[in-house]
Amino acid sequence: MKKKRYVFLVYFFLLAVIATAWIYAKRARLLGATLQPIIEQSLSRVLDMQVKTDGLHFDPVSGEISCEHFTIMNPREFSRTPHIDLSRISAWVNVRELFHKKVIIDEVVLGRLDYRMERIMFDGNTRSNCRVMSWHIKDFRKRHPAPLASNSETGSREKWQIEIKKIMIWDGSFYYRNRITSEDDDLQFKPLHGHLMNFTFPARDEKTLNQDVLLEGSFGKEHSVPFQILGKANLTASNIGFDLTGRISEGPVNEYRHYWSGLGVRVKDGAFTLDVKADYKNEYFDATNTLELKSLKLSPGKTVVSQIWGLPIVAVIKFLESEKMIKLHIPVHGDITDPEFEVSQAFRKAFRVSLKQHTRSSLGALKEGTSMIASGATKASEKIIAGVGAVTDIVSATTSELKQQVLPSNQAAGKK
Repeated sequence: MKKKRYVFLVYFFLLAVIATAWIYAKRARLLGATLQPIIEQSLSRVLDMQVKTDGLHFDPVSGEISCEHFTIMNPREFSRTPHIDLSRISAWVNVRELFHKKVIIDEVVLGRLDYRMERIMFDGNTRSNCRVMSWHIKDFRKRHPAPLASNSETGSREKWQIEIKKIMIWDGSFYYRNRITSEDDDLQFKPLHGHLMNFTFPARDEKTLNQDVLLEGSFGKEHSVPFQILGKANLTASNIGFDLTGRISEGPVNEYRHYWSGLGVRVKDGAFTLDVKADYKNEYFDATNTLELKSLKLSPGKTVVSQIWGLPIVAVIKFLESEKMIKLHIPVHGDITDPEFEVSQAFRKAFRVSLKQHTRSSLGALKEGTSMIASGATKASEKIIAGVGAVTDIVSATTSELKQQVLPSNQAAGKK
């Protein structure tokens, strides 16, 4: 009898646990379903871009928030593809702090984050989808100032504070597509992993870069190579800023042959390593780039030209191929608000200038050295000729003197 009672108690306890878990899961789904349209409508108004969510869950006891799919569509003038697409979001909120108008999130995990950046020509000006989204947010803030709740104790007003201690990114990707030119100017970072730390909104200090950034993974569409980006940022300030360093190692040069287009040279093979130090402050971008080119294999392009940069194209190709490693310094800087400034195009222009300067200065020095050698050889030849002449004079003088001495003795011998 006791055994049956024990089995019944265990069975009842398991049912209670399952029922409690089911109730919590049901409540989490119901709360998520209630919040889902509110979040979609609110974000769509702020961004002026369509926002979609699917499978939103919220557990008010543990503070866990999850979303199975989250999408922000492109602005109207861009392609009808997502600007940001997430397959999975998980976060843990400190529920108690919500009563103090604080949203404190210890960790957010972003699974399969796809971020697509596009650049187009619109109404005669260049623009990107991320810049347009930023314009929409600033415009919304101007038209709808954030309501402030009064503090009964101090009589002052206080805002909601949001703090995210860590954002983890797993199996993400970043795509850059330039739709202005017909050339293949696209870039791809995939897969992408890393973290962003210490986010606060509003920013506690507009000028301090207090957020840690670490991103790494693979770069390239056809042949993937390692890349890493790390540094400091302030991405929640009214004017964002960052100070980042990055490296792409041993990438294939021929995959980015469009950077050489118009030079009359076709890239067949070679490798590159790119080191970047980028600073962005007060909407001004300033980057110091160091590009190393190794083992280049080149040939004349489809358009036949005899010269490049005022030099014979055959000589330029032979010189660049003979260099074991070419090191170029490529500065890129400009005002982000300038519609004519675009980082990729500015890099291409600076790359060509740096390659031209390196080639002309190196071939010029080689030409000067060859002239010096030729001049030295000429002077040496003149000395040799002069020396031969002096020896000839000595031999002639010696022969003449010997004749003068030998002839008298022969004449005396004949008289006898």
